[in-house]
Amino acid sequence: MQKSSYDKNRQLTGFDIELMRAIGSYLGREVRFEELPFAQIIDSVASGKYELAISCITITDERLEKVNFSDFYVKSGLSLAVNSLYAGRLNEPNIDGKPICVEAGTVSETMGRRYRHSTVLTFASSDAACRAFNDLECQVLINERLVNKYNIKIGKLEDAVLYPTDLTAQQLGIAVNKQHPQLLEAINEALTELKKDGTYYSIFNKWFEIDVRR
Repeated sequence: MQKSSYDKNRQLTGFDIELMRAIGSYLGREVRFEELPFAQIIDSVASGKYELAISCITITDERLEKVNFSDFYVKSGLSLAVNSLYAGRLNEPNIDGKPICVEAGTVSETMGRRYRHSTVLTFASSDAACRAFNDLECQVLINERLVNKYNIKIGKLEDAVLYPTDLTAQQLGIAVNKQHPQLLEAINEALTELKKDGTYYSIFNKWFEIDVRR
């Protein structure tokens, strides 16, 4: 999932944003978005400050202790974006020791820290991590495969090559406060119906030009 960004009218846009708006429309509920550093999202939902969150959030056992998750809406995996200057010499086994850029508080950071000899540079947002990669502060950036592919496509990641094999397989879900089980049930119903009527696939293909039904 492409992280949200702003369009020319300074309105939030992106796959997750459009999907959540479609869910809200199906449920007849207004959806209001607020941005937070990713590292604060789960705790903010758990505390009740927000009812739910959608932001390319991987479903993990640790997070399930704090919040509920909807049925997954994307299967994805972490991938390596490598600066093309080093692509011929870098692959997954010899990344250890190279500087790595990640967004703080994500599973990408968890993965990056498995490379014990690498300096892991953490940033408050995916965009900031991309800028550091472009400025050659790191040779490698770890993020969701679809996010990396989209950022390369639109030029947000410059001179980048995507390593062909995912590091992990994972599922992304909508985090919901545990005090709102009926909202969780409604979101799952909406996801099911939006897939049945093709709305989900239309939104997905718009952003990633991939038909995930194939």
